[in-house]
Parts: sequence; C-alpha cells; structure tokens
Amino acid sequence: MKTNTFILAIFVIFLLGCSSSTPIASLTPTITSIPTQTLTPSPSSTPKPTATPTLLLPSSIVFSIEDGVKPDDIKAIQQGIAIVHNYLETTVGGDETTNWPNFTVSVFNSSSNESCCLGLTKGSNGLNEPGPRFYTLHPEWSNNPLFPNTFIEHEKHSDHEYTHAWQGSLGCIGGRYGQPLGRWLTEGMAEYIAWNSLIKAGVFSHKQVIKFHVDSVLSQTGKPDFQSWENPDNLFDWWAYNYAYLAVEKLVEDNGGPIILRKLCDEAAKLAPVTNLRDYLNLNIAMKNLGIDKTSFYDELSIYFEEVLNKNR
Repeated sequence: MKTNTFILAIFVIFLLGCSSSTPIASLTPTITSIPTQTLTPSPSSTPKPTATPTLLLPSSIVFSIEDGVKPDDIKAIQQGIAIVHNYLETTVGGDETTNWPNFTVSVFNSSSNESCCLGLTKGSNGLNEPGPRFYTLHPEWSNNPLFPNTFIEHEKHSDHEYTHAWQGSLGCIGGRYGQPLGRWLTEGMAEYIAWNSLIKAGVFSHKQVIKFHVDSVLSQTGKPDFQSWENPDNLFDWWAYNYAYLAVEKLVEDNGGPIILRKLCDEAAKLAPVTNLRDYLNLNIAMKNLGIDKTSFYDELSIYFEEVLNKNR
C-alpha cells in the first residue's frame, strides 16, 4: 500500500509539472475589411486580443458565398463587418452602406488577379460601386503571421474593405471620380476606421495598435512622401499604410475626432462633380474648405511621427 501511495504521488507531481502552459485567448467569430492593397504590414510585436465582441450584422446586407468557402472565413468576414458597421453607426455619423441598392458582400473560394480583398465591384454601368469582395484562396488572404491568428487577420481585412464600401456610398471613392481624397487619405481612413472599430469592440487596445504601426515603420527604411502618395498611380508600398494610419490619427486628433473623416468624405464627394477633377486633385480644396491647411499639416507630420516613434519604441 505504501509503495502504491509513493507511485501515485510521483505520478501527480509529474502531471503538475507538465501543465504549466497558459491558454491562449481566442476570439469568437464576428467579421472584417482591408486594402485596395488590403493588408496591413506586420511589425515585430503583435497586438494581442483582449476581448470577444458580440455584435449583430445589419439585416439588409446580402452575402453571396461560393461553395467550398471555409466556415471560419465566413464567420470572420461577417463578424468583422458587424464590428465596423457598429463603429460607423456610433462614432462616424452613420453607415450609409446598408442603404445602397442591392449591396452585396461576395466571398469566393478562389483567387484573383487583383488583391485578396476589395471594397468595390463593377456596377451595371461599368463604374466601381460599393460591394466588398474576398478571395479566400488568394495568397494575401492569410499571409501575415504576426497577427494573433488568421481569424483576426480576416476580420481586419473585412473591416478595411467594408470601410471602402462606406466611402463609396458617400461618393469619395469609385464612381466617375476615382479617389477624390487621394490615395494616402483614402487608405489611411480605411485603416484608421478598421483598427479603431476593433479597438472599440475590445479586440485590441489603442496602445497595442499604435505599437503595431510604430514597429512596422521602424522595421523598414522607406521615408514617407504624402505629396507623392496623393496620386493613386504612384507607388504606395506596404509600409505606407502604417504611415497613412498614423497621419490619420493626427488628423483626427487635430480636428474634433473621427467625424472629420465623414466631413472630408462628404466634402470631396460634393466637390468632384463641381470641379470635374478626378482623384487627388480635389484634396487640397476639400481640406481647405474644412479649415485644414494641407501644407502645414504635411510639415507638422515629421515632428508628429518623431514624437510617436520615440514614445512607442
């Protein structure tokens, strides 16, 4: 009996010694958006999820899902869209996307010659209009190993692309006038809304997201050129998305909060048919009409970046 007791004790000690690993936090499926180049480059430190959001999808959104798409991909896309829809409704003045005629989110079990993720689709008139598309076999769909898991990565893609659809519903992307806000602001706005919708939902903290972008900026040697990045035809590399996000952070801080993003979108949409100018050629006027001096803003960015980078290294 003593021998058996001794053996049992050794066995219990062995089991205790093998159970030191800490469970990893996981997210309950919700939905997501990202680039026209939809992927946000990953830095050396990855934000860790802190909560599980539970939000409802608008009933007006139609999903067209190709046979063979993984259930987790569907859940991530739907949850990401629910998250960003809630952010737009509560923080940026509303989500007009849900009122767009025949608004459909398309999910494909295939790849594409374009990006994995797009916020617009060709309408019957041949012009781009709101309609996110996700190609779940595209190499970019799951190519960022520094996200905590692919589910959150896919949520982020969905958030970003749905924001582009929202921009399209307001008229500041797509249609006859391309990108009236220019490339960096169009993408920076989508990045800001995508990440901050995840912050509001409790997936990440603001500090984690800033650190994510700072680490990514510090991991490369390219220098920001916002004047060049206005033109959609110019190179906009992966790390440009991080600078664009940080620039929009400053824009929001300096101009009364996230509602400035809607105001800029609305202003650019009103201007384009009046000036009959495409793309970024309306940006300077739109900013000026809202009391923002674009030249001064660009000049201040270098000091702002230096402060943010030094504070969050």
